[in-house]
Amino acid sequence: MILIGLFGGSPESREEITRVITRTGADVGAYGLSPTIGLSGPDRAEKLAVVLQGLGAQVKGATLIITHVLSREEAGAIRARGGQMLYVMGEPSDVIPLQSDDLPVTAMAGGCRHYLDPLEAYSQILLSAGRVR
Repeated sequence: MILIGLFGGSPESREEITRVITRTGADVGAYGLSPTIGLSGPDRAEKLAVVLQGLGAQVKGATLIITHVLSREEAGAIRARGGQMLYVMGEPSDVIPLQSDDLPVTAMAGGCRHYLDPLEAYSQILLSAGRVR
């Protein structure tokens, strides 16, 4: 399974990026624990762990996008499972540190400066996983 987490930017931008990628026709799903629920980082990570644990072999070739990664713990759980983090253009996260392998992404078609558009970012993730779209 390809696991993608979105952080930074606005909730609307993260949701638009998720919509664009899920419309590719590929086997792509999304999990969007609301960014407005007042859960702590460990609580959000625990909810995410329950979702990831419940996914079985049937999603082996699928992609799951975690739309609203808001805590260091959630990002750590995604990275620990070999997931790819995408930092969204706009307001940076003040709790999730940017890492060198995180990809910059924007909701704008065609990208913007060094930010990839959603399909470019997804294609790059598929290529790095040895898959061809």
